[in-house]
Amino acid sequence: MKIAIVKLSALGDIVHAMVGLQFIKANNPAIEIDWIVEESFAPLI
Repeated sequence: MKIAIVKLSALGDIVHAMVGLQFIKANNPAIEIDWIVEESFAPLI
């Protein structure tokens, strides 16, 4: 399964999504997660 997360401009939304995705990934390690964010936020991911 693949998941794409699109969070372009809100750092807080990115952080909250990361927390939730940790639980999803822990329960299903085969999931592939891709992020689409502003370039300035890319190092956080």
